[in-house]
Amino acid sequence: MTGRSVFGSFLTLVFTGAISCSFLPALAENPKITETYKVTGSLMRSPINVDAQPGDTFGESNSYSCDESVFNDSRANSLLDSADYDELVRKCNTVLGDDQTSAWARFYRGCAYYHQDEFRLAIRDFKQTSSDVFYGRTSHIWLGSCYERVRKYQSAIAHYSEAIKAGDNDPGLLVSRGCIVGLTGKWQEAIEDFNTAIELQPESGWALFNRGYAHAKLNNFEEALQDLTASIELDPALSNAYNYRGYIYEQRKDLDSAIADLSKAIELNSDYAAAYMNRGCAYYLKNECEKADKDFRKARELDSHLREHRPVL
Repeated sequence: MTGRSVFGSFLTLVFTGAISCSFLPALAENPKITETYKVTGSLMRSPINVDAQPGDTFGESNSYSCDESVFNDSRANSLLDSADYDELVRKCNTVLGDDQTSAWARFYRGCAYYHQDEFRLAIRDFKQTSSDVFYGRTSHIWLGSCYERVRKYQSAIAHYSEAIKAGDNDPGLLVSRGCIVGLTGKWQEAIEDFNTAIELQPESGWALFNRGYAHAKLNNFEEALQDLTASIELDPALSNAYNYRGYIYEQRKDLDSAIADLSKAIELNSDYAAAYMNRGCAYYLKNECEKADKDFRKARELDSHLREHRPVL
């Protein structure tokens, strides 16, 4: 039986910006963006069917031989699963040296390049497989993620949109596209993608979390609180949801609730610089200056960009 690889590229959006700690104003205009990626179980999977049996044929696949000496897309998928990217590139290069038209070799080489942060090379390979009947839709997903990683957001949106058009609405893809649309400043459009994702998968705490964040960016704090609370109920381990809800409580001057949420975010992720900064600001506003100073120092230790005592969304 052949394997499958599952990868994801959801953004966890952490923003910093020029916000005074002496009061609780609107969000920063020009935030710094930190990106992290979340495996979701629905994106970036190898197109090899998990139920494939030796002898089955998919796309332009070579035979699914049980002979371990035969390198084909099944073996390529195994190397991708085992994260042996150098060997995967080497073997795909050998195949492409004999047959430049091999879509499966080019696709898997692109996957290896992606994981080696060689995004220019990965984009080159995925572009050449994006029109393939078998690999095309998945190639658009990988292209979207490549462009996302190099911050070419319009290109990322275009490729995620192609992948969405090529198949049934995928909640994970809709959330990915919504996150990138948000990075371009179109938060209301992002909410539309999150709305559709939630309709398709109401139990998705990640989609609710991202919609809550988008509402916060639009200063729709009541809607943001509802979504962030719902996302926490569905996934109590979402440290970012506690941080952002704590930020909103801070905006509403409910400092005890803010500190409780921010402390929970830190409990879940002890390296969460933004949560330390936000809790420090809440302590500062309560005139608990010793606790505030301790949190500010910890935040700057974890992230040197957090130099000033300002709330972080």
